[in-house]
Amino acid sequence: MMCLAIAALALVVGLGVLVWRTASRFIWAGAGSGLRDPEPADFASAAAFSVVTDDAVRIAGLTIHPDRPACGVVVLCHAWGLRKERFYHHARWLTEHGLVVVAFDFRHCGESGRPARLWPEPLDHGLRDLEAVLVHVHAHVPEVSRGLSLMGFSYGGNVIIAHAGFSTTRYRALILDSTPLMPYQSYISSYLRMARARSSMRVVRQIADWLAVGLVTALLRGNRFFERAIASCARLGHTPLLYVVGDKDPYFPPDEACDFVDRYYAGPREIFRVPRGRHLTNHLAAGAEYQQRVLARLVDDPRPIERGTERGTG
Repeated sequence: MMCLAIAALALVVGLGVLVWRTASRFIWAGAGSGLRDPEPADFASAAAFSVVTDDAVRIAGLTIHPDRPACGVVVLCHAWGLRKERFYHHARWLTEHGLVVVAFDFRHCGESGRPARLWPEPLDHGLRDLEAVLVHVHAHVPEVSRGLSLMGFSYGGNVIIAHAGFSTTRYRALILDSTPLMPYQSYISSYLRMARARSSMRVVRQIADWLAVGLVTALLRGNRFFERAIASCARLGHTPLLYVVGDKDPYFPPDEACDFVDRYYAGPREIFRVPRGRHLTNHLAAGAEYQQRVLARLVDDPRPIERGTERGTG
């Protein structure tokens, strides 16, 4: 009897450890090293700045000016667990086309700080970081009067879409790349389902994953973040959206994310599905067409986008 009790306790403890290890990957963003291409020193006019959010977290950023008169400003929001350096190659060609680029690190990432409390923060904490940066942009980047756009990658895109509809700013355009537009529990479940396909203990992993999804969704209030995104989309009837998604994205089903855009986004939108695109590599898979579509929304194309959806073929 004692042996059975010990075995049961060991099973419960082991399962608890597995659940926590799985859940912790989604609870804290960490500080990914990112890809440094190019280094900040490669930008002749890069200026570092820092701001403080309304809950007293220091956010580090960089403003990069083009070498000619600017035609507008675009703020880049990086993916979960990465840092602003990961998207410096985007900043390079954006500035080459006359845009002022503002990049920053979300809290817990890169050079930004983190709250003093240990309790996990809600998933929508990134809204506070972005909004603090935008206050700085409006106050210290005069080129914002020529147009302000937002471009987000994965989680950064989720923050943008949840923010824009509640902002008093009318954005020139919103660009989302590799953004999982779906309920948070669906995103985590999809991610873990693909991960455990390679596991030798699928039944145990399935139980642990189910418990981890419930824990993470409750702690991070993922449903609240998703509902805010839906409400925000309904307010964006005059803001063009470009949604870029790879057909081979391994982290979420592209069809479900595209259906979100079709169903909820009130304004003009374009969906660019990249046939060979994967998570955060659509710019590599689509090549020049990726840049052309992004720049058409930010710089080159003054014509309004037709109401409805264009599903690009890449």
